[in-house]
Amino acid sequence: MNNRGITLIELLIVVVIVGILASVAIPVYSNYMVRARRADAKIGLEQIRASQEMFRAERGRYSNDGDDGNAIVTLQTSWGVPANPVGDYNLTFT
Repeated sequence: MNNRGITLIELLIVVVIVGILASVAIPVYSNYMVRARRADAKIGLEQIRASQEMFRAERGRYSNDGDDGNAIVTLQTSWGVPANPVGDYNLTFT
């Protein structure tokens, strides 16, 4: 006989292989995303540092309140108040 098609065993083997590959790939992807978000946070903090250093060079002190026009900046997730987005973070004045 000339059977065309796949058997249930073959289908189950493919499903198991895909499951094994997914169980390896998902944690690797999650770790990659964490590293990328940390890099975004470091970039944002570096921007804050550079801004504070420029403020100090111009005025002889670091900024510490919102009246300076160059206030201390905090990191918030992207669903917070939008201001100066850096990757998954927004830099907002407090």
